[in-house]
Amino acid sequence: MTLCQVCNNITFPQASANTNHDGYQTFKAILHPTLEALNQSATRDKCRFCIFLAGIINNRQQLGDQVWGSDTQAGSGISLEVDFLSSRNPPSNPNMETPGLRGLPGDIAIRHPFGVDDLRIRNPEVISRATWEPGHDAESMSNPSASAFTYDLPGPDNQDTTVDDSTGSKATLSLASGWIKQCKSQHPTCQQPSSSDPSQAPARLLDVSFVKDSPGKVLLVSSLSGKNIEYATLSHRWDPNHSCNTTTLNQVLHQTQGIALTQLTKTFAEACITTHSLGLRYIWIDSLCIVQDSAEDKMTEIPKMGVYYQNAQVNLAASTASETGEGGLWRRRDGRATKPFSGVHITLALPGPYLPRQATLTVAPVLRCEPSHLDTRGWILQERIFPIRTIFFDPYWIGFECAEASASENYPWGVKRGNQPLAHALEKSMATILKRDGNLATMGGVLRGNQAQSGQGHGGPAEERRDAMRRQSHYWQWYRIVQEYTKRQLSFSSDRLLAISGVAERLQNIVHDKYCAGMWMDRLLDCLQWQHYGGVVRQEAYRAPTWSWASLDHDGQSIASTGGVVYDHEIPQTTYPLIRVVDVSWTCRTSNPFGDLSGAKLVLDGRPLRALIYASEGASSDSDTSVESLEDIRETEAEEPDPTSNVSLVSQHFDRQKWRVRATGKTSSGKLGRVDGVFAPDITNWEADVGSSGVYLLPLVMRHLTFPNTVDLACLVLKEVGNGLFERIGFSRPEGRILPRAWKRQLTLV
Repeated sequence: MTLCQVCNNITFPQASANTNHDGYQTFKAILHPTLEALNQSATRDKCRFCIFLAGIINNRQQLGDQVWGSDTQAGSGISLEVDFLSSRNPPSNPNMETPGLRGLPGDIAIRHPFGVDDLRIRNPEVISRATWEPGHDAESMSNPSASAFTYDLPGPDNQDTTVDDSTGSKATLSLASGWIKQCKSQHPTCQQPSSSDPSQAPARLLDVSFVKDSPGKVLLVSSLSGKNIEYATLSHRWDPNHSCNTTTLNQVLHQTQGIALTQLTKTFAEACITTHSLGLRYIWIDSLCIVQDSAEDKMTEIPKMGVYYQNAQVNLAASTASETGEGGLWRRRDGRATKPFSGVHITLALPGPYLPRQATLTVAPVLRCEPSHLDTRGWILQERIFPIRTIFFDPYWIGFECAEASASENYPWGVKRGNQPLAHALEKSMATILKRDGNLATMGGVLRGNQAQSGQGHGGPAEERRDAMRRQSHYWQWYRIVQEYTKRQLSFSSDRLLAISGVAERLQNIVHDKYCAGMWMDRLLDCLQWQHYGGVVRQEAYRAPTWSWASLDHDGQSIASTGGVVYDHEIPQTTYPLIRVVDVSWTCRTSNPFGDLSGAKLVLDGRPLRALIYASEGASSDSDTSVESLEDIRETEAEEPDPTSNVSLVSQHFDRQKWRVRATGKTSSGKLGRVDGVFAPDITNWEADVGSSGVYLLPLVMRHLTFPNTVDLACLVLKEVGNGLFERIGFSRPEGRILPRAWKRQLTLV
């Protein structure tokens, strides 16, 4: 392997004798005085490591300032820095740790004139504290442990020289093809039936057999259902303004003469070529395979989209493309700088009497970008959950995802997700940072697996308990899906229920529960306990009752990714119901039971408390008296807040920690009881919704948390809109309060 004199053995002296303010000791190697010198070494001397570093900088330059460090982090030249956490106390066993230093290094920082990039050390154990002791020698890892895929990392003298200047290159798609083949042969979850009818093909597909012809074209074909057709799908951001559609006027033409590649959008054309390169003959693209001006065809095909994505061999995600912008799946880049690099010879100059430590590292670039526009769109959520496997075409690399693993160009071995680790932990393991939740694919695998088992007979009590636990886990998955879904935007707010209907339908086939506008009847008390974060407004046209999160829309002014519905039922807890569900009734607007409603009512027996919303600043929420009994009391007007709070419901700007809701009552002995907690309004402009009228606090359940050991309440905040009719306006979860009990009464929530 060709290396320049500097990179042949990179020496890291300690940058400072003192520990920095973060508690780390830094070792710094100066490689080149300028960026020009780095580029000269890469082009003139053909230094493989300089080519690698220059490619990382050039790839990241394409993204602009959005993902770069601040100017204060930039350096005039090219340097590498590695940190070790400093130990406060000398170790008791000097043979196990080096005094003053402990832990494994994580990343090597590349400091350059544009900012800072990072290299993830894939074999950090070779410079761990144990290796610094005399007589210890650690071999470099050739492959990470617990990998999901087999990948032969080229050795230092056998670097891959294949041209890889695009995310659509032959080398890149060969890597993608390898992931797909290994997933199909090695992952049990991905081998189970994809749907109740795995042979169901879309009504229409695009035949890509002719894309390499001159001129290239695709052909719209139909009547393939029941033939076990293997095909790909495409996830892309829908643009209602582009004209690349199938309509009643051009459908026959598309079927008989085909569509020239030059007539397709860049994204569609590259998706068709990619499909052909992956060895598949067909691809399904919504705007070309659904007749766009036929209401009848849309009504038939849109509900089947979930099945179409589930039955596909692979989904291609145009993560970067926008039909109104640059478009396309592929991006030009230097592929030599997106993959692991083996054979980095370093010398670590340790402090004190210790001898320098030499090691050979395997490193990989930390890939990062802003979240994809696909991860902000509501309709795309089911396209993340349903596919068996997905190839992501990101800004300058590709990634892979299935129910069991995630992989990326910089971590081609992949990571087994196992027991659903947190999304940020998964990204940290892969060193691919783009805030993408890989657990959505895991949920899809669970849905497919349980759908295949649905309706099968069960054994004795032990099996019934396991079934109950599995059933509860499915509801928890629903809460997580709703949380992710409600962060996302929709082009048409009227699609709020329709865009998640496919997921709801599949879950119903598993739990066999009644579904009403995002709520499950067997878990209604749990489903009612949602809170919404972010800017939202109430629906303009009715589609769901106020007690459903589906009645809310984004206000169009706030960033969707900062909000979303939140449930916290996975916290260990024991609950005690405080209401009784008398009746639930609803009417669907169409024949689709998972779509919009024309009306709904929830009738409850409960003890609503007259309450007041007040500004918490300057007002004490602690009572100077306590309730000694829980006798039934008649409701009383809530006490006025402390006058020092200067309450102004109209002028104060909403802050989740600023507003509270309080209900008080007197026992028969005349003592005051109070329940008080943070008020979480359902909509942004809640003051106008409430006006000057009072509100009610309706306790749903009392909850005993295992950790931390505490008791709280789940309460709906309601306003009365008629005789016995109430609308939900918010939620509160007061902690550690003794609840004054009002007279029991029947309420109807609409």
